[in-house]
Amino acid sequence: MGVPMTSTTSTSATSSSGSGIRLYTQTITNTPDGTIGSSKNIGTLTKDKTALALSGELTNSGDQYDYYNFNVTDSGATTLTIKKGSGNVDVKVLSASGQVLADNKGNASQQANFQALEDGKYNLNKGKYYLKVSRGSGVSTSKAMAYGILLGQGSYTKDYQTTAKEGKSSASSGTSDGSLISTDLFA
Repeated sequence: MGVPMTSTTSTSATSSSGSGIRLYTQTITNTPDGTIGSSKNIGTLTKDKTALALSGELTNSGDQYDYYNFNVTDSGATTLTIKKGSGNVDVKVLSASGQVLADNKGNASQQANFQALEDGKYNLNKGKYYLKVSRGSGVSTSKAMAYGILLGQGSYTKDYQTTAKEGKSSASSGTSDGSLISTDLFA
């Protein structure tokens, strides 16, 4: 089956000392304000085997949102955690068809689903999903905003950590300072 990651710029694998967890890392280049079609793959979530950790940044050049995709190989209770230091971000989980399933700032039903995800009680079926990460309402686009997200289904022996760097969009005139959330947020 191979390493379940695509769209990589660079990858590496190391063994965590004494934990029995194998760490895989990749760096991807994101398109600011991209679309579902331009989303970048952050890996494959396999129940009791893998976890997906994402660190990214909405740049200070008017970048409003980022899209990512991931695959689920086994249906089951899934956990999503927005890591400390992420600021006022809106995180949506979308189905393969683009339907919003869970949103930490959406309507009542979407918020209830997001709370169930945070509690590890929301079932994702086998298939492809998307994450849309955006600035919370009223958050200025003049400052870069880092974020971190962790996805899991039970325990895991393989940790896939993705660092997303922003590429330039044709509408972008500013640049990011390149600082991203530290992987310490995933410890």
